Amino acid sequence: MDKLLLIDDEQNWLHILKLTLAEHGVADYGNIYTAMSCREAFELLQKEKFDLVLLDLMMGEESGTDILQKLRQKYKALPVLMMTGVDSISSAVVCINKGAADYLVKTLPMQELMDSIRLHLESRAGKQASEEYDPHFDSFVTCSQEMFSIFKYLTHIATSPSPLLITGDSGTGTGVLAESLARVSRPGQPFISVNVSGLD
Repeated sequence: MDKLLLIDDEQNWLHILKLTLAEHGVADYGNIYTAMSCREAFELLQKEKFDLVLLDLMMGEESGTDILQKLRQKYKALPVLMMTGVDSISSAVVCINKGAADYLVKTLPMQELMDSIRLHLESRAGKQASEEYDPHFDSFVTCSQEMFSIFKYLTHIATSPSPLLITGDSGTGTGVLAESLARVSRPGQPFISVNVSGLD
């Protein structure tokens, strides 16, 4: 389950955002952590592994962009979404250039905010899954986590001596999948496709 870290110096906003994220099913309430300072945030980051950070741009005495730079230096693969009450193109450009994955305005309708955050989580999940699946399936162009799970499963069963039946409508990629499986189960061996409808 996705784990989120919210960093903001406004306790009320942290409480509202945490409740809203949980109510919209973006993450479980217990998997949403909050921090009101850079120190608190890095203490949590040392203890927990997070999938996404939501960071306020205006952090009182601390600059959100300074915290962003520290996060980028120590946790390069961790996506950070900047959140602010000010819709400024110049601020957005600065944040993106410093390594933010996105720039979200707090005054947007809450549903839009939730959809943006969910999209980033799904994108990260797809990227992680794509890094895990066997490269023999690179004939498929997809970012679907469900497809990556199928590829991973097929990699495990491909070496079985038992025959495998693949079903599907014409044009859905059954032949491409069969060829990919042959490369996994018999690497370096030829793949011969026979159209049985043309045989007696």
